[in-house]
Amino acid sequence: DILLERRNWALSNVFLPGFWTHAALYVGGVDALDDLGVLDDEAVKPHLDALAATDGEGNPKVVLEALGAGVVLNTLEYSVGEADAVCVLRPRMPRAAVAECVVRALRHYGKPYDFDFDFLSADRLVCTELVYKAYQGPMAFELEEIMGRKTLPALAIVRKWADEQGHPDAALEFVCFLDAIEEEGVAREGDEAALRATLERPGMTVLQDHAGSARGPRGFLIVLAVLLLTGLVVFRRRM
Repeated sequence: DILLERRNWALSNVFLPGFWTHAALYVGGVDALDDLGVLDDEAVKPHLDALAATDGEGNPKVVLEALGAGVVLNTLEYSVGEADAVCVLRPRMPRAAVAECVVRALRHYGKPYDFDFDFLSADRLVCTELVYKAYQGPMAFELEEIMGRKTLPALAIVRKWADEQGHPDAALEFVCFLDAIEEEGVAREGDEAALRATLERPGMTVLQDHAGSARGPRGFLIVLAVLLLTGLVVFRRRM
């Protein structure tokens, strides 16, 4: 499954297009990979210890994602549990193709993060690039040019699902959507229409009507910090 995530007050949201800002892959643990019949694959065997590992509370590390620390395995509780919104989209393809894509994804385990956002290389990866390199071929993702780089925004994955929704050859199917209500400190379950509506949400939390604290002092401080950071970057470039 493909996980799309958002953390509302992350400063990096300012530089990313749209509401969705992170993508990850649910690959399952050793049992899931055994069920797919890929445990003996040469790309999987070196990582069996990592795939069998758990966190301090015994939660299995079943999510493969590219973060600042590189391409790592995390628990679902860590990856999704710290997000303010998450949706799950499931690729619609034969089981053998899914197994091949999971193996392809695990080949990138341990690689560093690509702070240059260069999708043309495979030695370093960003979060959506991991999804792209795992599923491109059986699934067609179109790269977009952002700030002079060909890349795949997380929002584009949700848009692909929405654009193909209802078509017999749709590549992705809806599994679930959880959306935070900040002022209440809870998450609500959304349907397919609610997920589609996120395509129109602004990327900056302070501009979102649904965010409980977005109108308060915290939002003002976030905007002020962004303006100061932007000013600093512009000033340094002019020096």
